[in-house]
Amino acid sequence: FYALLNAASLVFQLVIGPFLLARFSAATTFILIPILNLVAACFSVWSGSMAAVSFAFLLFKAMDYSIFRATKETIFIAYPFDVRYRTKGMIDVVGYRLSKGLGSAGFAFVGFVHTLSLSLYGATAIGCAVIWSMLIPGFKKSFTDEKKAGLR
Repeated sequence: FYALLNAASLVFQLVIGPFLLARFSAATTFILIPILNLVAACFSVWSGSMAAVSFAFLLFKAMDYSIFRATKETIFIAYPFDVRYRTKGMIDVVGYRLSKGLGSAGFAFVGFVHTLSLSLYGATAIGCAVIWSMLIPGFKKSFTDEKKAGLR
């Protein structure tokens, strides 16, 4: 599984990522990522098989390792080093790791109280993708406002 994940990440990193970043804005790319995750999560819930759940997880991790991180880096290019350093630190340490830790703790707690089904993981992924998609318009607006103000 992890060999396949690394191969998929390589394809995303060297082929799909550069294609997307050359043709679409960061905001558009950030919209495409949850849509793909949403489709894969819906398929895993509909199918209910371990193969479908594994595929959804593989797609999520491959995009996270390549397209998401590369797109995230392009956002900070226009800012001074100090701003990049502090902002990326807050996003990576506080936002990213805290959300992963709280999510893992939540699943551990629910798993302790009740047996988890594969559908719960897919339903959680669907919920997260929907929330992410709802946040994107605000991101696009702030990105456009920064361009108008000459910050980018």
